[in-house]
Amino acid sequence: FGKMRSWGHFVGMLSPKFWHIYRREGFVRTLLRAKPYKYSHEKAGWKEVVRLVGSDELGNRYYEDFDHHNQNNRRWVEYADYGHYYMTPKRIAPGWHGWMHYVYDEPPRKENFVMPYYRSHKLKQFKSDHPTLSYKNPGHQQNPHKEIFDKLAKKR
Repeated sequence: FGKMRSWGHFVGMLSPKFWHIYRREGFVRTLLRAKPYKYSHEKAGWKEVVRLVGSDELGNRYYEDFDHHNQNNRRWVEYADYGHYYMTPKRIAPGWHGWMHYVYDEPPRKENFVMPYYRSHKLKQFKSDHPTLSYKNPGHQQNPHKEIFDKLAKKR
């Protein structure tokens, strides 16, 4: 009874959906989609094959199912890297992240999505690195206007 997860693989392999994906994408990719954390029939029903909306530059694939009974689970992503710690929003491109959370109705393309601009980090300038930027009082030896200060000081 400890290995009941493997039964899900077997049931998934008997489904028409498995054989349809097998013919389209090959055995290895179909078997990877039927991992224990996601059966091949879990998201889109037992028989249906849902529409592949697109993929991003990281290799993730995005799907949408309008026939699903729950509106919150209509869109999902299959990550390109199948690891133990794969589910993180950092592995989704910004445009697709907005599409996943229903911010955008249309999938992002180069025509309809502008990549966000992030201001570059401004490095601190230390006085020891740039002696010309450091403050020098009017009587300081390195102040370029020291002669003016000396003339004013003599007049006093």
